[in-house]
Amino acid sequence: MTKRILWLTGILMLTLASCQKGPQFRVKGTIANAADSMLYLDAITADSGLVVLDSIRLKADGTFDFSADAPSAPDFYSLRINQHRMNFAIDSTETLTFRADLTHIDSMYHVDGSDDARRIRDIDLQWRRLQRHIVDLAGNWDLFPGDIVDSIANLEAEYKELMKAEYIFDRPQSTSAYYAVCQTITDTDGTHTLFNANADRTDAKCYATVATAWDAAYPDSRRTQLISQVAIEGMKQTAPKERKELHIDESKISVISILDFSLPDISGRTHSISELKGKVVLLDFTSYAHKQSATRIRSLRTLYEQYHAQGFEIVQISVDADEHFWKYAAENLPWLCLRDTNGKVAEMYAVRDIPTFFLIDRDNALVKRNDSISDLDAEIQALL
Repeated sequence: MTKRILWLTGILMLTLASCQKGPQFRVKGTIANAADSMLYLDAITADSGLVVLDSIRLKADGTFDFSADAPSAPDFYSLRINQHRMNFAIDSTETLTFRADLTHIDSMYHVDGSDDARRIRDIDLQWRRLQRHIVDLAGNWDLFPGDIVDSIANLEAEYKELMKAEYIFDRPQSTSAYYAVCQTITDTDGTHTLFNANADRTDAKCYATVATAWDAAYPDSRRTQLISQVAIEGMKQTAPKERKELHIDESKISVISILDFSLPDISGRTHSISELKGKVVLLDFTSYAHKQSATRIRSLRTLYEQYHAQGFEIVQISVDADEHFWKYAAENLPWLCLRDTNGKVAEMYAVRDIPTFFLIDRDNALVKRNDSISDLDAEIQALL
């Protein structure tokens, strides 16, 4: 009998172990005035569109609590009730809390737990206001058709500028930037992408900015692959005519050139990464105050002396707070030493730890981040 109990206990433990889940994210909250409505948790997948992950019939108090497998890279999701949606992104295992009222969910709802979720909420609410204005204009019989088209075009242009300034170029590595650049708009011409990479050079640059930042932060993500394809094709389609007449291989257009920057050296002269096109570059984000800085400098000097004559350059970007210390530390270094005074360039490249470095090839294309490099010598030799 004792053996049988032990055997059954073992089977139960194995069964429980097999049912254990991996890392999860959680979405919970309350939707008022939605009793007896079905609420769905959808994944907005890169290739398959909407996939229902879970659902619940809301009770009188409107509360809900979903959990689902955490994504391996940031991805997009939605809470759906009737025709209404609350879109958001998940990076890993965070918990988001939503508060909404079904009677005015399209004009206001609240979300806590993620700054990017709030930014996506703001984009959605602004997008909905834009769509309402477009509908109002399209139905205004007091205006001439040409005036309606012009007014809608002006609204969309203003909205695009807002998206670029506050969401895309501000934090290109974020899910809100990805979400902003991939929006669609419905107007008198039907439904179309807000940013048209194949028709507008500036729009292509918006895609390229986000693509480069995501490639630096999430190189294996399916979404990175997709937005990079859009960016590269857009840059190819919108290349200046004279370049095409010179038979330049447009497939060599680099996304990284769009994530250019202008930073000062210790003499006050500004430099950019694009000016080193034709060189193999190690772009190094560092702090000279770091306790391991001296050791690192010695190893970088060895690389520089070994490969510089073959076309290898080092660009070191300091995030040191003390400008005088930076100038003193960088004064005798043989490579280009710049300073990121407000951290914007580090943020643009999704730098979370110091030191972090990237390898850039002769076409000015970002090749690899340090966490995917096992043999730096071999990688440099291959690029040279």
